Amino acid sequence: MSDDVLVRLKAKEEEIEAAINIAKMQAASIKEGALKKAREVKLSSLKRLDEDARALAAMQGEELKNLSAKMDAEAGSKAAELRKIGLKNMDEAVETVLRRVMEALSDKGDA
Repeated sequence: MSDDVLVRLKAKEEEIEAAINIAKMQAASIKEGALKKAREVKLSSLKRLDEDARALAAMQGEELKNLSAKMDAEAGSKAAELRKIGLKNMDEAVETVLRRVMEALSDKGDA
């Protein structure tokens, strides 16, 4: 009977070891699946972040382009205004010089 018990215990031990090995294989498979899913999620997140970064950069580039165009327009407008003021001042200066020259010539003619 003791041999019978030993044989049954040995069989039970082998059965338990087989169950443990199956559980280990299943755990390894689950772990591998989880790692694969984590890599997929990470890759997807990185792609989405890259797309968002590119979109933001494009948007900022467009904003900078618009700002630059606005600044160019303002600078052109200011330059035109300053040119107009400069021409007016030049005309006034020419008129003043001509008037003084005419006055000086007139004073010489009277003397």
